Amino acid sequence: MEGIPLDSWTSLEPFKGLVVNAVTSRRMPPWLADSTNCTKTRGDQRLTEEQLALFKTWEATGFPAGAESDFKPLVEPPYPMVTTPPDMLVKARQPFQLTAGIEDYFCLATDARFERDTWVYAMDLVPQNPEYVHHAIVNIGGTCSALGVLAENIYSYRPGSRTLVFEKGDAMLFPAGSQIHIQFHYNTKHAARGSSLPTDQSPLRLWTLPQGEMPMRQIARMPNHDMLINIPVNAVNQREGETQAIGSQFVGGEIIGISPHMHYLGQSFKEILRNGGKETCLVDIPDWDQAWQLDYFFKPEDYIKVESGASVAQTCIFSNRAEDQGVDPSGKRFTPQYTTYGEDTRQEMCLGYIWFRTPIRGAGR
Repeated sequence: MEGIPLDSWTSLEPFKGLVVNAVTSRRMPPWLADSTNCTKTRGDQRLTEEQLALFKTWEATGFPAGAESDFKPLVEPPYPMVTTPPDMLVKARQPFQLTAGIEDYFCLATDARFERDTWVYAMDLVPQNPEYVHHAIVNIGGTCSALGVLAENIYSYRPGSRTLVFEKGDAMLFPAGSQIHIQFHYNTKHAARGSSLPTDQSPLRLWTLPQGEMPMRQIARMPNHDMLINIPVNAVNQREGETQAIGSQFVGGEIIGISPHMHYLGQSFKEILRNGGKETCLVDIPDWDQAWQLDYFFKPEDYIKVESGASVAQTCIFSNRAEDQGVDPSGKRFTPQYTTYGEDTRQEMCLGYIWFRTPIRGAGR
């Protein structure tokens, strides 16, 4: 639905058939996780069968415009929110000059080096040029990496992202001496080659606790990734995945959500928690879409306490046929190639970030 205005009947009317098709096929609104047999996620954007029936009726009756006075805005999902301006804006050291007709990754260092331990309870990244910033990955550490191995991955912006606000009493630690790097995925392939594009210096916004104030619980996330992916040309529904023990530092804490990640060849993603002698589905995405990589957080009443010996096992299904490929800047599909693990979108990943919160002794907010 990119590029279709939805703010007035006049602008929407020419696209009404496309809107109904996108909604009834469940391509819109984007929400890939199926919680039928998994842990329930907050803010589930999937429409109910009754809501879908309204769109079908609208189409069957000739798309009547309706009365604007009958409009009732939907209630926002029960997310924690911030109402104050951010305490910090973190930007790349220099504005980055965008170039038309490319799709590439650029890791940019920032001037943010924390002089003291800083507790962050909310964050987001505001794309300065949203039409060209496909996603951004925020790391703390000396080397930029999507994995959080050489640098700890703390936040990811993707289309549809909202401000990430932790529950009251929860915060993430930015240690003294640490530095932030931001890896940007710029996609300018729809801009005519040779055209003049702006610079980009999209800021990371941080909301922090006052100096000396401690949260009750610390937020962290653990990457679970399969680095031995091998996908031959014409593979169909090839199974890859990894089982990883949950570190002792998280025992006694809670799992609060998960952020799955694959690239174009991904078909489905599933993550299972083995904890206390039983298995619990954390997330199930039966129809993966590279364009919609969301964070799935659980409702507080469904947070899962981590016991000793817990592990997570993820299954990623890939296909490597012509129709599974991404496209180049001209819109032409790439030719299938033998594909292994890597950060470039022509390579693949089977990666799940597990979000935890653990109690901090003697602290309170």
